[in-house]
Amino acid sequence: MPLDTVLCLDTSGSMGSNNNEGINQLKAAASKFLDGVEDTARQAGLQENVAIVEFGAKTQVLHSLSTDYPSIRRKIAPWVSKSTHPRKFALVVSFNFLGGVVNVNGRKLCPRIILMTDGKPTNENGRDTEQALKEVLVAAVLFGARWQEVGLPHKIPIACVGCGKADKKLLESIAEVTGGMYVMVQDMQELSTFFKRQVLLSRFIAKFAHDLAQLHSLIALQQFMRGLGEEMNETELRPLMALLLAMIVADDDSDDNSGNYPKPPPVGTRVRRGPDWKWGDQDKHGPGTIIKNDSTPGWVDVQWDSDTKNSYRYGKDSAYDVKVVDENRRVIIDLEGIQVGCRVIRGPDWKWGNQDGGSGNIGRVFAVRGGVVEVRWPNGHENTYRYGAEGSCDVRVHPADVVSMPSLSRQQIRTQQSNEVCLVM
Repeated sequence: MPLDTVLCLDTSGSMGSNNNEGINQLKAAASKFLDGVEDTARQAGLQENVAIVEFGAKTQVLHSLSTDYPSIRRKIAPWVSKSTHPRKFALVVSFNFLGGVVNVNGRKLCPRIILMTDGKPTNENGRDTEQALKEVLVAAVLFGARWQEVGLPHKIPIACVGCGKADKKLLESIAEVTGGMYVMVQDMQELSTFFKRQVLLSRFIAKFAHDLAQLHSLIALQQFMRGLGEEMNETELRPLMALLLAMIVADDDSDDNSGNYPKPPPVGTRVRRGPDWKWGDQDKHGPGTIIKNDSTPGWVDVQWDSDTKNSYRYGKDSAYDVKVVDENRRVIIDLEGIQVGCRVIRGPDWKWGNQDGGSGNIGRVFAVRGGVVEVRWPNGHENTYRYGAEGSCDVRVHPADVVSMPSLSRQQIRTQQSNEVCLVM
């Protein structure tokens, strides 16, 4: 049975600016996506059902799920930009055209939606409103946390593609609540690359369907993409991996029943390679920190102090790639700043009551990004705190883990200068 993909595409008026530049790029990109789907069907024997939902002057299904790619192409050809229409209806309409779980070489996969837009949510009068924004998020939640309420057999991940001046925060939120991914594209080349990689992702799943360890491996995904001419760095790989894992549906048998796995260590836990390690020097022979433990039963995500990240078995196949250790991460603040794995306590700008369980309690950082950090406290509470954002520091690295900058004596300085002179000569 083919994999199901719904392309939910924006043909609103803003896509027609600059002599229909947006529409023309969208048509070309959709065509390239179909090129890739057809190539995959021929070369890998993996067909993909594709449906197209457009939202512009109205929301309508241009083509229901099908492997009749020439027919789908004919529906794309006459596209023109139209006035705006609420995005929520495009998502809701997609419900009716989603198939069920499919089996790809023994691995169960759910459908996916690719949502592409260049604008912000509008109401029936074509105006941006707070209510329109909320309605889109509510519709997205139906694909995520509330999937059972609307009769879906599983969550449906949404891959969000933002074009032009898209509402980045909205698209990131949609991707987050559905377990999908978010990317921002600026030109035709980036858009074509995105669609090409979506097709190659299906090939990757088909190739490693019987090896869950490989499906979880960023390195395996990177090598696979490279073998097909796609050079991708870790920043590009991570959202693609997130979408892949969201598409994998756990089997109902005892092997994939989360109840048979030990409870994973909490985020922030420090680890090293365990008794069943088989991943070479991914860890650079050093410690790391668990940054996610709820994506797939029997697995944990680890960020090593060397800054690489990957997924490892923690109970899957009765194997343990990592083990818990009692090692604190020490940093030179002036050089490194705060890092994943650092212990923290309340900082000078703390204003969050007893979220930490009380003054003096020590938390562990499990994410760092853009002036904020995510911390888990001993009471199990997790939250995001300022560390530079708004010029404030809600937390600070535990003093015992701060390494002082080494200072050179006058004799050392003279020796160093002498060596430098010798090197110049």
